[in-house]
Amino acid sequence: MALNEVTERSSVSYLTIAEGKLCMRSKEAREGYVTRMTKTGKEVHERQFDSVDGVVTDVYSKDTEFGRKWIIELKDDVGRYILQLSYDSSYAKYILNALLNTSHYSLSRSINVKPYYFEDKASGKLRKGVTVQQDANKIPWKFGIGELPPMVQITVKGEKIWDDTDQLAFLQREVDAMRNEHFIAAPVAAPF
Repeated sequence: MALNEVTERSSVSYLTIAEGKLCMRSKEAREGYVTRMTKTGKEVHERQFDSVDGVVTDVYSKDTEFGRKWIIELKDDVGRYILQLSYDSSYAKYILNALLNTSHYSLSRSINVKPYYFEDKASGKLRKGVTVQQDANKIPWKFGIGELPPMVQITVKGEKIWDDTDQLAFLQREVDAMRNEHFIAAPVAAPF
């Protein structure tokens, strides 16, 4: 089973990432779900998982009622998993950068997506990211830090922020090209 501890669910599980965990949300509190407050102050009920396994069947972005999202579709012999991440999410950037590196893994075999979030004891800084593996081997990023368009510091309403517009446009072009080559022109057949 690709998600630990799942015993009953529909054939499609919608997931997001929060604080280093894959989360399946429910509108109401349920047994096995954790209730927490989001950064925006909204109460959510989530079933949390350490990782998900599956064959990548599609990667794209789309506009939703909650803003633009990256969608990563996975499939295994149990069901389908749709990972939905905010368009400007650093978690999404980590996953996409690994998935774009198609020369380092097989699209026809299962991958493992495992987010993390912890405080570095030496520096006191929060560390967050995602490890993407296949056959217990980490899939390296296609683009190193210096190969992505740089973030630019801008001022919005008197406050300095980092703008990643150029990075996102670059990733969008790369994902669109990968999608056209691997999922539209030559769809990947899952082995189940």
